[in-house]
Amino acid sequence: MNLLKLNPLAARAAVALALCTAGMAHATITPLAVDGQWHEFDVDDVQALSGGVEWIDYSDGSMLSFTFTVAAPVELRVLDAGFAGDTFNVSVNGVSQLTSAVPVAAYSRTQTAVTNFDTAWADPSFSRGGWLLTAPGTYTVTGVLAQSVTNAGAPLNATIGAVMLAAVPEPGTWVLLLAGLAVLGVTARRRT
Repeated sequence: MNLLKLNPLAARAAVALALCTAGMAHATITPLAVDGQWHEFDVDDVQALSGGVEWIDYSDGSMLSFTFTVAAPVELRVLDAGFAGDTFNVSVNGVSQLTSAVPVAAYSRTQTAVTNFDTAWADPSFSRGGWLLTAPGTYTVTGVLAQSVTNAGAPLNATIGAVMLAAVPEPGTWVLLLAGLAVLGVTARRRT
């Protein structure tokens, strides 16, 4: 997990810049909660209103961004799913980061798409990124496809992915957890 230090006040400027650069009149803004639930996005250069490879709301092809406000540190997770071999350039309040590097893969019509995000998160052939956001404030997350699986040698430029916000345990919680594990270890040792 990387520590990403951001200026939370730049969120609105990042959204405005993204809308201008995408050349789109309509965008979908989806609120996120710190609930540990995956929220899906799509990439499809045919379906996207701009014809580009930004994250989109597949129902109408509009650019998709996620927004949230936090008071305590959270972990932002971004995941490739669908077909292993894609990577994303993720922008958080205008600061860009790449998801993990994975080899480019060739699409096969016999492949089954992975739509279980927890399964994809556990599989190292799918690109992922995890960033610790420590500054309280409002954040906006957008992304674009940086690397695509190929189809007959050309980029497929279509995939699904997901974002999640996970709570970061307070230091006191870790101390209690470690103390409890130590007590269990001592108890188990006495019984043997």
